[in-house]
Amino acid sequence: MSSFASDPQDADGAPQSVPAEAGSPGGQPYDRALLERVLQETLTDESARESLSGVDRAALLGVAARYRNQPLSLDPIVIALIEAMVQTHFGILSDVAEFWRPITAQIGRTLWDDPVARARLEVFWHRLCEVEP
Repeated sequence: MSSFASDPQDADGAPQSVPAEAGSPGGQPYDRALLERVLQETLTDESARESLSGVDRAALLGVAARYRNQPLSLDPIVIALIEAMVQTHFGILSDVAEFWRPITAQIGRTLWDDPVARARLEVFWHRLCEVEP
């Protein structure tokens, strides 16, 4: 059961993989169902319902400061927000950042293409931008 209206499906109704050009290092396609499952598990995680940690908050406010007074857009803003969270949770080093870029872009695209998620992102972005630097 998918909550994303834009999930591509084959003739049998099975989820298709995201093409390799949108995809992973090594040219292997991302499995859209896997990306969705990770996203859903993240959204239902009890700890995710609690307020942001100081590190997460600082990272997200850094993105808001960088793009203050700009309307929400997939690239660069949504992707930058996701990259900030990935950085704080996985401690990505700059020498492997290029590995994460297509992953964060795909997560961003999935959120951006879902009307409910996009509306939530808009509200979230406006709240972030309201915080004084």
